[in-house]
Amino acid sequence: MRALTAFFAVVTLSTPALAAEYFVAPNGSDDNPGTESEPFLTFQKGLEPLQNGDTLTIRGGSYRLMDGASGAQFNRPGGTAESHVTIRAYPGEQPVFLGSLSTEGKSWEDQGGGLYRLDASYLPNDPTGLFTGETRIEHVMKTVSGTRSHADVADVVNPGEWTKADASGAGCPQENAGCYVYLRPPTGMDPNAEVFELSQRKLIFALGTPFLEIRGLTIFYTQDAAITLEGGEGQLVEDNVLAHNSNGNDNSYSIFVSYGGGATVRNNLVYDSKYWGGFSNSKGITLMDMDPDNPSLIEGNEVYDIVGQGITSKDGVGNIVVRGNYVHDVGVCIQPASRRCHWQKSNCTPTDPENYPGGGWTIQENAMVRCGVGVGFSSGEQNEDNRIFNNVFYDCDSGVDVVLAHPGTLIANNIFAKSVRGVFLDHGGSGDSATFQDFLPVFTAHHNAFFDNESDYLLRPDWTGPGGSGTGFALSEVQQAHAIEDASLATDPMFADAPGGDFHLSEGSPAKAAGDGSLYSVASVDMGMYPLGASGSGGAAGAGGAGGGT
Repeated sequence: MRALTAFFAVVTLSTPALAAEYFVAPNGSDDNPGTESEPFLTFQKGLEPLQNGDTLTIRGGSYRLMDGASGAQFNRPGGTAESHVTIRAYPGEQPVFLGSLSTEGKSWEDQGGGLYRLDASYLPNDPTGLFTGETRIEHVMKTVSGTRSHADVADVVNPGEWTKADASGAGCPQENAGCYVYLRPPTGMDPNAEVFELSQRKLIFALGTPFLEIRGLTIFYTQDAAITLEGGEGQLVEDNVLAHNSNGNDNSYSIFVSYGGGATVRNNLVYDSKYWGGFSNSKGITLMDMDPDNPSLIEGNEVYDIVGQGITSKDGVGNIVVRGNYVHDVGVCIQPASRRCHWQKSNCTPTDPENYPGGGWTIQENAMVRCGVGVGFSSGEQNEDNRIFNNVFYDCDSGVDVVLAHPGTLIANNIFAKSVRGVFLDHGGSGDSATFQDFLPVFTAHHNAFFDNESDYLLRPDWTGPGGSGTGFALSEVQQAHAIEDASLATDPMFADAPGGDFHLSEGSPAKAAGDGSLYSVASVDMGMYPLGASGSGGAAGAGGAGGGT
């Protein structure tokens, strides 16, 4: 593996007469001019000459960070709306960026009883993730003075677990000197016959870099985030593979975009992002404090294997479009945002200029499969007027969670199938009990299809009982008792191959031409994620679609 250096100085902008292309390759040299025939060696060197309109092309191979700085951070002027700066993979090749150090050439000491240890002193940073290939070894943690920390060795009891501790077995702090990585390997695994990766750092971290394109990269084994874009506008993150991200006592993001606007996150494969605390801060594609007047677009991505939220925010994100994604095996598949203040005025009010509103999300043509919740709202203020239409919710605990605090929700043209509950009216907080009638002012539902759910609707009137408990209703009961779900159907939508992830409607499906076409300015559309038919709008590539939107 060749070194990928990590800190980039501010580069002074001067607009070149002609756009240039520079190249980086594992067999290059930073003494080269950076041409295709004489490429640079390191990513850092490749960034140095970039100006408006330039392209940095990365040849196939592995690029590993080896120094001890805290992040692969760069701050440069970036591009303009007319002349983007592009970082991309060489066509037909796969550059792999690694945010880890490996155990290659190291030896695991057998401690007896199925426990092994490895001297951690060679690592510059505290590791929060341990992997072999595509397998995450589960970290065991303890809490010390309110901080998530490495557990004692005595707590590593199951195969496939690890911690970092000293020679006495006491969990270590962030420092690595005098500490060891303790591993109880999966059953049948000889750790000295494997190469493990220990996460060390975030990778691409662009500060104030507008109109930057990042395309076709594979980024593995990162710590904190694979790609962070802070400030700027108009960035594009497209066709990347981002996997195996970790963090200890803070957020774990695959992609994190903040304090910008007009960003597009498209056609990426995103999976396995986890922090030690589990659900709350384990995140896939995440936005925060974005310009509501310059909305962003998240489309055509496949996101999976995340215990927290798949497409989400840290709040302060309004008016974005989430379209044509395939999100599966995730805690909350898609989570619209509430308002958030700028960090410089954390106690702002909704009328202050430091306030970033939430709500106004358009969630359309997505497949949400095996989710704890398909669409669940972030708690807080200004999370209103979200539109959820032409989606598929399949084999979820809940399709859409509706809460009284977030009015203006539209639920239309969706298909809820084989789930525990389709629409969940959740009043699980404190206060007086709520009735079905109490929820009617905060949402509108029509032209939906329900099939083989335990409950098409479920009302949880108060906090008593388990989180998913309450009174269930079939669609027919809801239609008879309340003025909602006009033109909705209780029927088999006849998916082409739902277990295989293909949610096209077969010929003869009753959901064809049964949707409200006014959302697309036509007379009628199909229900589900392909409103205009097999060749029309909708469909992430992983969900049997063409990978994109209209």
